[in-house]
Amino acid sequence: MSATTTTKGGETLYVHVNAESDKEIDFLYKNEEELSNALKAAIQEQGTQVPNLEASAKSHYEAILNIVSPNHSKKAKELACQFIPKYAANFPSLSSESMSKQLDLCEEEDKSIRINATKGLPKLCINNTVNISQVTSILTQLLKEEDPVEAKVVRQSLNELMDIDPKETFKSLLDLVATPAVQDSPKETELLREKTVEFISEIMFKKRKAIQAKLSGEDTEKEIITVIEKILRLFASSSFSNKEKEAEHMRLFLSLVARLKSYEKDSFKFMQFLRNHIPVDLTKPLDLADEEDRWKLRKLISFLRAAKKGMVHLKDNAPYFSYLMNQIFPSLNNLNTSVPEEDKLRVDTLKAITEIALFTSENHSRAILPLIYQTLKNEIPEKDAANPKLNLTNIECFLFIFHQLAFKAQGSLNEICGIKIITGQPTDNYGDFKQLRQDMLQRLGNLEAAVSPYVPRLEESIKVLKAEKKEENKEKVRMETQILNCAKNILELTRALKKNRPDFISTLTTKPSWITYRKKVKNTKRKDRDGKDNNQGKNKVQKRDNNQNKNNQRRIDSSSNNRDSGSNNRGGRGRGRGGNSNRGGRRF
Repeated sequence: MSATTTTKGGETLYVHVNAESDKEIDFLYKNEEELSNALKAAIQEQGTQVPNLEASAKSHYEAILNIVSPNHSKKAKELACQFIPKYAANFPSLSSESMSKQLDLCEEEDKSIRINATKGLPKLCINNTVNISQVTSILTQLLKEEDPVEAKVVRQSLNELMDIDPKETFKSLLDLVATPAVQDSPKETELLREKTVEFISEIMFKKRKAIQAKLSGEDTEKEIITVIEKILRLFASSSFSNKEKEAEHMRLFLSLVARLKSYEKDSFKFMQFLRNHIPVDLTKPLDLADEEDRWKLRKLISFLRAAKKGMVHLKDNAPYFSYLMNQIFPSLNNLNTSVPEEDKLRVDTLKAITEIALFTSENHSRAILPLIYQTLKNEIPEKDAANPKLNLTNIECFLFIFHQLAFKAQGSLNEICGIKIITGQPTDNYGDFKQLRQDMLQRLGNLEAAVSPYVPRLEESIKVLKAEKKEENKEKVRMETQILNCAKNILELTRALKKNRPDFISTLTTKPSWITYRKKVKNTKRKDRDGKDNNQGKNKVQKRDNNQNKNNQRRIDSSSNNRDSGSNNRGGRGRGRGGNSNRGGRRF
């Protein structure tokens, strides 16, 4: 009987074979021993960790390469899987032969040989960047492996390749998305592209800083941009079977551009890049009854999420916000809410509008406010309605949008909803709209009364679910927590509008219920040699800073109250400029 001793990862440590294979195994070990001795001597002599052994031990390495052929045993091939990558870098003239033999081993029928051969592929790229493109291509094709063990080994090998040369490996991965290796069918090609993009997304999460550092050169950025532009054109023009993933992939590559050094520092340059790759024609409306147009809207939403960073820096959402409000928003009611896919698209569109509304110009805000306010009123139940039906997500979105547009166009609020704010402009004296304000307060009161009971019920339900400590409760807790946050946001936004001088809240100061952030790992407290807590002084400083911030906030609030009460505070009157100092209780 033959036996093989391996590590948990599948690496061969010891091989016991039948008598007929003993000579073959002994032959391999003797050649490996000669290579090992030659390597030690060369390191001492040449003073380098990867010395050239071609003059002293080439024949021994060639003997190991020759083991990879059909007439040799499984055990011999398992050892060759490890010996070839171990010494390949020491024989540069045999680089092609080493690669060819290792690939032959990757195609063996025996699973253990394939696994060991795959593990060795990254080592063939040490001190040999020429091999990186080929090895990356091979490993990405192996990502399609259905066997979980083999798939895990492939990912580990790709990660090892990223550690060896992040720049060349990443560029090769992008090239494979733009021009994937030819497969047996278009479906196979699409699957390969999808697997490659998934891996890129994975490493961007794990190794983002290392990748950014390696891609910072001007020439490198140009190469990356050229490939990404090709990928974006592919996503814009092609029709993939999995359109939802296509939209996600578009966002990934746009986010990658935003992280490149020159684009990260220059928001205008980034936004100009985006304008060249808008997935829809902003001069034409989309027909949401048409499936293809619905997927164009899905792409646009992914595009806008990637563009949000640039909008924050430039404080400008043109021309995207006006397109959404004028061409898309009026048609959202045409989507069938009973069809999950269409309802999700409607909700995602509202969320996208909410997230970028803050960066709307004053003129656009003034033009769109009446539509948003009317839509909000339609969502609020009547005073005497029994068991009112509330779409909390809709209401949260409309309230956020109203708040953010109202902050930009405070002078127009009086004639829309009766909120009168002194801006120092001539329009301050136009008309008396107290009745509109009363109607607004009545509706906001109805909304608060309808939503308030949800909060204690949800808090109690979440508490019970957490106490049960069941695995199946985690998703329920997540969903109910989001609903709870939504209800709390609605109450905060509603109460802010009911004040004598309303506060206007933005998505930068109050997080929408659907936005989640990664938890930061808490730093452990460091102690000095005497065992004292070094963070004590820092905590005192932080506490003092927090108190100062609170005092500053109180000063802002008190000045607002003074203006409301008609005091003689100099800030109460404007100079005809309509500046922020004269505006309502801002929360921006």
